[in-house]
Amino acid sequence: MAERVCPLWVRAGHQVTVYTVSDHPERLENLEGVEITHIFNPEKMLGLAGQFIYDLRCIQDAKKKDYDIILQLGYTTSGIWSFLWPK
Repeated sequence: MAERVCPLWVRAGHQVTVYTVSDHPERLENLEGVEITHIFNPEKMLGLAGQFIYDLRCIQDAKKKDYDIILQLGYTTSGIWSFLWPK
């Protein structure tokens, strides 16, 4: 979904950032105007627990930015961190 809608949002004049794992085979920083942020994912070392850590790191990084809207897509492991999102 993100690969389809994010370029549309960029063309509509929005600044869009997508988070992905740091070991993704494509090391792009930007694609069709979409900023790509790579975050370390320890899932290969820690199994499912690593996914929880990755989601937490993405949320922590997003909170440092001045985003107007945060749309979180992905695994259900991110749900336990919802209390960290700004209101």
